[in-house]
Amino acid sequence: IRNTEAVLYYGAGKKPYVTAFSPVIANGALASFIDNSLARQLPPASPNCKFVIERITDGKASGYFTVGMINEGLKPITKGDAMTQTFTTGFLGELKCSFANVPIQ
Repeated sequence: IRNTEAVLYYGAGKKPYVTAFSPVIANGALASFIDNSLARQLPPASPNCKFVIERITDGKASGYFTVGMINEGLKPITKGDAMTQTFTTGFLGELKCSFANVPIQ
């Protein structure tokens, strides 16, 4: 974690790794959601993505949130007819997190 940025590694290697969070919950390479004209056909935002405050006690909130993840470092996939683009990113399912006693300001 550095300032307001973080990289989340998973598994034993340094690649692939989580680079961003997304309202889209899906699995697979980004290239599989892009056609040969490079038009993106991304899945819709998932209703599973949410931020829930379950309780507030003494000015502190506790709850949970669910987001989709985007990863980087996948095997490169090149798409396109006239112009090409190489993709190394993809969707990595969902991440469920909880928080407790976070001060409310």
